Amino acid sequence: MEYGTDGVGPAAAMSCWDGLRARLRFGRPARGGLVTLAAGFLLHLSLGCGYSYGNFTTYLTSYLAVRRRLPVDFGATLWVDAAMTAAEGPGVFLGSICYRRLGPRLTLLAGGVLSSGALALMYVVVDTSLAWVIVVFGVVNGLGVGLAYSPPLLAGFKWFPHHRGLISGLVVTGFRLGGIMFTTIQTSFLNPDNVLPDPDDGFFYDDALLDRVPCLFLVEAGVSVVFQLIGVLGVHDPPAEHDRLTPEPGFGRAPSDTSDTSATAASEGADRQEDRNKTPASRSPSVDSAEQTTSWKKSLLTLPALQLTVGFAMCILTLSIFNPLWKAFGQTFIRDDHFMELVGSGSLVLGLIGRLVWGVLCDMFSYKPIMLMMTGLICFFTFTLPACTEGSQVMFLFWVWSIYFCYAGVFSVVVTGTADWLGTDVAGHVYGVIFMTGTLLSLLAPPLADAVLDSRGYPSVFLVSGGFAAVAFVAALTFRHIDRTDVDYHRMQPDLPVKL
Repeated sequence: MEYGTDGVGPAAAMSCWDGLRARLRFGRPARGGLVTLAAGFLLHLSLGCGYSYGNFTTYLTSYLAVRRRLPVDFGATLWVDAAMTAAEGPGVFLGSICYRRLGPRLTLLAGGVLSSGALALMYVVVDTSLAWVIVVFGVVNGLGVGLAYSPPLLAGFKWFPHHRGLISGLVVTGFRLGGIMFTTIQTSFLNPDNVLPDPDDGFFYDDALLDRVPCLFLVEAGVSVVFQLIGVLGVHDPPAEHDRLTPEPGFGRAPSDTSDTSATAASEGADRQEDRNKTPASRSPSVDSAEQTTSWKKSLLTLPALQLTVGFAMCILTLSIFNPLWKAFGQTFIRDDHFMELVGSGSLVLGLIGRLVWGVLCDMFSYKPIMLMMTGLICFFTFTLPACTEGSQVMFLFWVWSIYFCYAGVFSVVVTGTADWLGTDVAGHVYGVIFMTGTLLSLLAPPLADAVLDSRGYPSVFLVSGGFAAVAFVAALTFRHIDRTDVDYHRMQPDLPVKL
């Protein structure tokens, strides 16, 4: 039976179910697309070394202070990670430009040479000074990671234009998984006998452990080269006819309507391709390049681009404050280092899962509702984290894991929202600027957190951290919602940005 057109009843429920199935439906994926996806995942695996720095800093700082007798402590070596994060932003921006002009393979090759070359060079640089370590391991390595970051995503978007959230989630999951992989390599190679650090200063004094530190860089460089070569060989753009042959998804339609929708969408795709081919003979590549440059620069001036930038940058600032302090805060009321290790390792795993989950949800429901849910949860768990001092260890574990799970979605959701709104033609450049803005602003986090911590303590620090997430929530709240069930949305891709 049906209840009419009031939007309730079995008929409405079946329509919603058919729409949900259509949102998740893949056609038969092209083999080239699957190869690009797998190669991009493996390449991002090699780029995840930065996520292991929290584990590696104890070994690096011990080597510099004990073996090289340099006047450094754990606070000084935090700037290595800060330099790496800051350099990744300009690297992502340059990578999107190189991807457009040189293609994915040359861009990935350049990024791989910089990142793996920096790791190999550290075998010599680690015996010089902290400044050179910051330059090579932080800046040069960060630039290489940034260059190689976006081409697998942009190529994947072209192969699977209607599942960008899922693609971004799958590819960047390798980034987080790389942190787990390199953490395991570091501990297994450097400290197989579980030597304990000195209880007073936290440094390792074991000669055998310190002797292996320079060699570790060669091991990590070798592992990175293998995965990066796979990425260079496997990541590639689809052929020109792929856009014409890719049907638009039948969002919101019952399965019986899918054939008509696919035929209509294929015809529309052919019309779009024909329109693109109707360029005057006098049109030169330099003219196309100039128009593309103008397009993405104009896109940066639109309200959606500003809201995406604010949302991403504020989330980056939130984690830049939370990330280096959660363990120090937990140790004020939890006297179990093995438990803290469980919290940290689990955070990487939850971050890995979160990138994929939030990416899929963004495909299903679009950017705005998912960004609102994600930033709202980050606000709640960050604001209430100090309450864990009155709770249990399990409460602290759940709160930290929840923050990392929610935050992980920022990288899947924002890049998907950028591609949805601005189209793949300009999304790479615009997301590069968004990423660069967020990472450069992260340099404000260490001095800000240090000042608040000295004067107000941990509760105020997490209040400030959560406040940045609240700004991201407002930016998402004012973002114009896009109905992904509207076929006009798919006709718009990849046109110029929507101006509000």
